[in-house]
Amino acid sequence: MAKLQLKRDIQKAHDELEVFINQVQIDRKQMNEAKVAREAKKQEAILKYTRYTLMPHGFTDEELYQIEEAVKLLVELNGVTRMEVLSIGKKKDLKQADLKNFCWNIAYQYGIDPKTTALFALNLFYAWFSNTEPSSIQKTLRNTTGRYTIEIDENIIEHLPKLEEKVFDKTHQ
Repeated sequence: MAKLQLKRDIQKAHDELEVFINQVQIDRKQMNEAKVAREAKKQEAILKYTRYTLMPHGFTDEELYQIEEAVKLLVELNGVTRMEVLSIGKKKDLKQADLKNFCWNIAYQYGIDPKTTALFALNLFYAWFSNTEPSSIQKTLRNTTGRYTIEIDENIIEHLPKLEEKVFDKTHQ
């Protein structure tokens, strides 16, 4: 009788374990799906930030596309596009400091290191940085003293609605 009870207890524990493992697998899958959805939403916000920040400065559709693709590469793979494949023309109203702030704002959202961010800025905006060493860019990625067209913003995703309002109010007047 005791052996039969022990066998039932073992079977019950096994069944409970199986149910538990199945539930953990479901939870893990849902957790991963939620993470993927959050990352996709975050990336879409970053790409909107990119468009809304740069559109008012006269970048062409093709340039904006190239910039967005470079941003995707940076945030998805921590990678940098080579300057030979980019064709981004210099805009008079943007200075190096503005573009470094822009790059820093994006990199900060993903915890991307300053060296990679400096290479990103150099390669993406080569027309502005052609005579600049990556180490020089790296030292001054964050420009907070003075007024800049593109300011440092640690919360660009949270501030996206204000940026959108500003850009569309400015461009639709």
